[in-house]
Amino acid sequence: MDIKKRFHNIREFLKGHQGFWYEEILNDYPHTLDNYPDKWIEDLNLLSFEDLWKIDAKIDFSPLEGELKTLILKINSLSIIPQVEGANENLPHKALLGMNQKKVHEVSRLAPYIGKLQKIHRFSQGFDIGGGKGHLARTLAHYFALPTICLDPDLDLIKAGQKLLKKISTPENAKEISFINKSLGTHIYNPDIVADENELKLDNETLAIGLHTCGPLSLRLMERAKNLINIGCCYLKLNPESEINISKTSKEDPLTFSKYSLALASRGHGGISFIDFMNKWKVKSFRYSLHLLLYEKLGIKKFITVEGYPLKKYGEDFSEYALTKLSELNIKHSFDAADLNNFHQEWNPLVKKMFLANIIRWQFGRLLEVYILLDRAIYLQENGFSVEINEIFNESISPRNIAILALNN
Repeated sequence: MDIKKRFHNIREFLKGHQGFWYEEILNDYPHTLDNYPDKWIEDLNLLSFEDLWKIDAKIDFSPLEGELKTLILKINSLSIIPQVEGANENLPHKALLGMNQKKVHEVSRLAPYIGKLQKIHRFSQGFDIGGGKGHLARTLAHYFALPTICLDPDLDLIKAGQKLLKKISTPENAKEISFINKSLGTHIYNPDIVADENELKLDNETLAIGLHTCGPLSLRLMERAKNLINIGCCYLKLNPESEINISKTSKEDPLTFSKYSLALASRGHGGISFIDFMNKWKVKSFRYSLHLLLYEKLGIKKFITVEGYPLKKYGEDFSEYALTKLSELNIKHSFDAADLNNFHQEWNPLVKKMFLANIIRWQFGRLLEVYILLDRAIYLQENGFSVEINEIFNESISPRNIAILALNN
């Protein structure tokens, strides 16, 4: 894949459709709805909830037609990232002790991938940044001939990893695994690196590994390492003004992000079950109705964040939800239960329209993530690294599944 060419194509496409993904549906109501053509909403409204679920979950786009179908198919084609080939191995059972299903999948895919790199480059050590209990570090050291250090700021996780290590028999010819209770830091533009962090040996002989480095920690890893594999996450923790568009290429014509678009990029973009989709409709139906009540009936034009609500209670009357939230927000009113339920029923068509618009907006999430990661890949290229970017995990198991490999030439 030509990284720069794909990046340019994505940037131009996203710039031309910014009205869909920049703001949340609720945040700039009613203006956000102006971006969604009535014909698209009408067509979606004719579909069953099962068909809507298949579109939302990217299972089947055949119910769509016309410009909307063209748009969504274009989004998906631009979002495709090559998959890592052959990065899977049936590890022995004892190697997987203490891991949940998600971690088993990640380690079973990532460790063999790193093992192949180790056979070629013969790194002196691996550095697992934010490695927690050391599952990946232990697997690399025991089965792929890479001495590995697990670095994590959480001492409890490190102690749990050391305890687990004592319970597992060490294979013959295994390399060393060790733990360091420190942090790499979180900010690429912060010149004040703590002195003891400078002692971390991230030199030309070391492979630094960031499996789901949260927010700006990915950027700090890119700043410090000479060779790295990075799988980022939590883009919503990035500063949209200083931690997006980090490459020179992107700065020539930067794409503007809001906190809402970063949150959209951070969500899981794989399919959900039909039951989960219907639960999402229940939740958003109540949340949208509450916002409309505040906006249209109480004159509160500013978007207000509300606390969570038990999922099982969304099956009850809207009035109970609304009365609870109005009380939590200390908002005075004269509504009774009948008033609130009548409002919910009367405004349901607009609520449904907002929900359908959100299905369209949701489709842009993966593409926003790919933009962020391609920008990072180009940044590394501009700084002299040989770079590859590939999908490495099954998205349905581990949604943040795109790995950047950058090696010092």
